[in-house]
Amino acid sequence: MSYVDIRDLGKKRSSSEIPPEIFDLYKKIMEQKKNSRILIKSSEIKWIEKGRQVAKSAKVIDPENGFTNSIVNIGLGEIPPHGHTGKHKHTEAYIYIVKGKGYSIINEKRYDWEAGDFLYIPPDTYHQHFNDSDEPAVYLRVIPGPLIVNLMAILAALNVNLEGMLHQAETAPEYAGPKPKVYFDEL
Repeated sequence: MSYVDIRDLGKKRSSSEIPPEIFDLYKKIMEQKKNSRILIKSSEIKWIEKGRQVAKSAKVIDPENGFTNSIVNIGLGEIPPHGHTGKHKHTEAYIYIVKGKGYSIINEKRYDWEAGDFLYIPPDTYHQHFNDSDEPAVYLRVIPGPLIVNLMAILAALNVNLEGMLHQAETAPEYAGPKPKVYFDEL
């Protein structure tokens, strides 16, 4: 098996220079994903109340629910009125506030939020979420899988053709803007 020297990652490569095992693994993963669960009904979502936290959470798009996702895990969180989560850290996360208002302490700094806002939690950063309203606060969180963090840069450096994966085939009929574009055209 041939290996890519990390010092050569910036150089463009032909497909013949990429180990065939990478393509075989890619094909296997894509086949598994084609057989993934597609839909989860709200009635199937299992909320978990953690012992050390007032808040509750639910894994939604997650292997535990039959999805073959390896890129991200998507979940929901609900913080009761005047409640909070425990102080914790994990890989980076993206949070969309669905309902309510409150604030988060991220690296000892306060960030106020309300419905419609987004939060970014840097990797390995202690944070805690607080609901300072009389209504429950609900958020959607996306946590990237550890392997995705630099995957696009690695694929581009290896000269892997991304066109088939990242392409908008057509626009909505009522859209009058520019024609669809393949992302990463410059690579």
